[in-house]
Amino acid sequence: LSSNKIGADGAKALANALASNESLQTLDLQGNYIGDEGATALGNALANNESLQSLGLRNSNIGDEGVSALANALANNESLQTL
Repeated sequence: LSSNKIGADGAKALANALASNESLQTLDLQGNYIGDEGATALGNALANNESLQSLGLRNSNIGDEGVSALANALANNESLQTL
């Protein structure tokens, strides 16, 4: 899903799906317009996700607020290996 003009609303929709997903291991969202709001939603969804191992967010317009929210939400995530 890289470089597909996914914005905050799209990231929120993905976050809703990821919250209960038990099989997806890699998600590439690089080059989108996720922003702080979308990053926060993704982080919250991944806080308890046990399957995702790699999440690509390079060049996704995420600022300090979004990165902070991701870091806080992922503090207890044991499956994510690459961000």
